[in-house]
Amino acid sequence: MKNQNLVCTSIDDNYLWPWMVTVYSAVMNCEVQNFRLILANINGLLSDSSILIATEFCAALELELEIVDIDTSLNPTFKHQFNITVYSRLFLMEMLDEDFLWLDADLLLMPGWDRIFLESGDDSNKEIIIYGVRDSELSLEKLSRNGNQAYIRTKGRYVNCGVIKISVKKWKKLKKEENWREMAINLDKFDLTLSDQDIINYLCSENISLMPVGFNYIAGDTISFRERIYIKHYAGFPKPWTLDKAGKELLLGAQGTNYFSPRSWVTQSSDAFLHYPMYWQVEDELIIFLKKMSDRLANQC
Repeated sequence: MKNQNLVCTSIDDNYLWPWMVTVYSAVMNCEVQNFRLILANINGLLSDSSILIATEFCAALELELEIVDIDTSLNPTFKHQFNITVYSRLFLMEMLDEDFLWLDADLLLMPGWDRIFLESGDDSNKEIIIYGVRDSELSLEKLSRNGNQAYIRTKGRYVNCGVIKISVKKWKKLKKEENWREMAINLDKFDLTLSDQDIINYLCSENISLMPVGFNYIAGDTISFRERIYIKHYAGFPKPWTLDKAGKELLLGAQGTNYFSPRSWVTQSSDAFLHYPMYWQVEDELIIFLKKMSDRLANQC
């Protein structure tokens, strides 16, 4: 059966392992919809050895993978761990002619996640460009406090771009007041802080449809027990794949001791006992899967 839906991702070598966890969970929990995958390699930050691993891995999953090379002289400044790969979304929005679903590499996709392909959000406007989930209250509060212009322009409908559906043709038709490349190298001039996420929200502020929170649930956020979680996003710190056995025990132990003292939590989540062990369980399953494929590949990963 031909894969109908396009999913786009982008990583450097440092994110190969969590990307594999994300892709593995997507394939294993895909219920109805079929998809194919693009992995964008920007300025060669994904090495040939990593590309080979990604290719072998997707072949074993029977998942169609296309590597898209992006070369750019764009040289923005970055804070924290980010680099030019965060702008891959915008480059792909220019390069591709097909609508796509963007997925960050710090996700777990749960059973039924592929319903997102049919989700139209809360706005049926024919000019919608971005379908996403409103960012966490903690992030929105910070953006509001700092006078972030992307937040202000969206009138609070500011989305987290770790999981977004993008209408490429409508994006290309949008009359943009500013060039996104200029904005990328002048974030302060536009009162922006979060690189491409701010730029996308800023430029598409009147063309956003909000999807249910379960399609991009930030691990640790408050959510109604009636809301089903389809995609779990580990947007905070520490990242679950960075911890060794001692680190895992320390995190859960400290979190348990301070359960009733949120200011002393190691993560922002009172439910760290659920979110983090679930990620580690998927890692364990993936390791078993890789060993069945090849001890060499498992050891490399």
